[in-house]
Amino acid sequence: MNLSTLYEVPQAKQEPFSACEVEVGLLRFKVWHRSPTYLCLLAGQNPSTLLEFREGEMLTVAYHGFDSTVPSEHLTAAIRKIKRNETGKLKGQYLVDLEILKSYH
Repeated sequence: MNLSTLYEVPQAKQEPFSACEVEVGLLRFKVWHRSPTYLCLLAGQNPSTLLEFREGEMLTVAYHGFDSTVPSEHLTAAIRKIKRNETGKLKGQYLVDLEILKSYH
């Protein structure tokens, strides 16, 4: 998959999601969770937003701090799972699980 961009964005106090967003092509996704080895994207309720993703596909991400125009980190990730959440706070939302395989500056 083409290079995607991960931007840190200022987070409103009432915003329950992460302060990061990912651009994949023309689409933007909120980052629900990020750890050193894992990234989970919140893809919304419309399954057509998932057309860019295929399980097993590799993704290269350029990470930008919220005040930086130059990437501070690059990630190589694999799409591990695409799922629809059936319960809880994210009921009806699609999530895309990414495994971070490599991180470099």
